[in-house]
Parts: sequence; structure tokens; C-alpha cells
Amino acid sequence: MFKVPTSNPDVPYGTLQIAKEMFRLFDEENLGVEKILVMAGHEDGIICFGKDLDEAANILRNKRE
Repeated sequence: MFKVPTSNPDVPYGTLQIAKEMFRLFDEENLGVEKILVMAGHEDGIICFGKDLDEAANILRNKRE
């Protein structure tokens, strides 16, 4: 957490507030470039994305190193 864009830990998963947090991360944390985020209010809340599955997997792999 907090090494990549991370949602506010006080915002619960599955709520309208977490959707607003996603927009905030795009605006404030360069999420469109980072392409990975942590939903701090969710036990398994790591999301990464790319143009395809290979790109998303590479982003996740590179952040772990």
C-alpha cells in the first residue's frame, strides 16, 4: 500500500464512495499512467490494467520487484 496509487483506507469497498475514490486516483495520482492501484478498504484490493492481460500482468510483476 501507498507505493502505488492507494484509496483512502476509511472508504469501504463496494460503495459509491469507492467509485469516487477511483476518480480521485485518476485525477490526483496519475492512475492512467501507473495502471495499478490498491483499494485499501478491501482485503484483496489490488487492481491493475492495460491494453491486454499481458500488459496488466507485466505491470503487476514490475511493481513487486
